[in-house]
Amino acid sequence: MLTAILLAAGTSQRMGLHNKLLLPIHGQPMILNTLAQLLKSNVDHIIVVTGHQSTLINEMLIDLDIHIVHNPNYQDGMVTSIQAGLKHKDLSSPFMITHADLPWIKTADYNWLIDHYLQFRDERPSMILQPVNNQTTGHPVIFDAQYTQKILALSGKKNLKSFVQQFQSSIYRVKTHKKCFFADIDTLEDYNKSRS
Repeated sequence: MLTAILLAAGTSQRMGLHNKLLLPIHGQPMILNTLAQLLKSNVDHIIVVTGHQSTLINEMLIDLDIHIVHNPNYQDGMVTSIQAGLKHKDLSSPFMITHADLPWIKTADYNWLIDHYLQFRDERPSMILQPVNNQTTGHPVIFDAQYTQKILALSGKKNLKSFVQQFQSSIYRVKTHKKCFFADIDTLEDYNKSRS
């Protein structure tokens, strides 16, 4: 069973006054566009972690087949949101960490990564799988279940990238030129470019 943890807690500081997750993509708020693709994928369970403007976000998600978790410590860093999500999943299940501001990832893209994980997990039992283009790493990242407790033990000020770098021999880098895995939207410029 694969659990997806969708991070939707950030303050969108680089957006100015905008909450980027509410900006329209294909006629609906970004977070709903992202979830529409994820819900059709081969993940077994979706946990959405909210923080900033959580009441507004929760109202939009209430009818979806997902589990919503609020992270009251979202301003203390992304790791705290990941930890909030991990606390609500089966400890024995692998998990995929992804972001609500990656709206161009389609269901087929999620499934392509998941298929790679399922294909190689028996021969790589401690695998961390991530999409890579040259030296640039993208999202989502899929983790074997054994990393659950390791991430839960992290200080909130740590970041996921430095954590992953500790396990170089376990990283399986899936090469891809698909821009969707690297095209997160952080600024209005990013948003406007992505729609042009």
